[in-house]
Amino acid sequence: MLGSAQQTEPSPERTPEQEADKLTEVMTRTLNLTDKQVPQVYSINLKYAHLRRQPHDRSQAMTNRQRKYEELKTVLTPEQFEVLMMHQQQSRQAVARPQAVIVKP
Repeated sequence: MLGSAQQTEPSPERTPEQEADKLTEVMTRTLNLTDKQVPQVYSINLKYAHLRRQPHDRSQAMTNRQRKYEELKTVLTPEQFEVLMMHQQQSRQAVARPQAVIVKP
């Protein structure tokens, strides 16, 4: 029997608003967003949460992600943006790592 070392229940589908709320909450804590930045970041997150719901190819998804980062760069300080990029890089590396597989006879 094959199983992954880490099994999780699929999370219920979030609305774009819920997705933007959650992401903005995490970014607020991680990046120490100011009161002025929070609504701006939420607006950007909501815009791209809606765009992710629309059908598109991989190229368009990558373009949308790049545009989102460009918009965030105008709101965040250089230090905050650097921290964001470091977190994104770590997340991508974690996803790319193969997960341990337990093989039971």
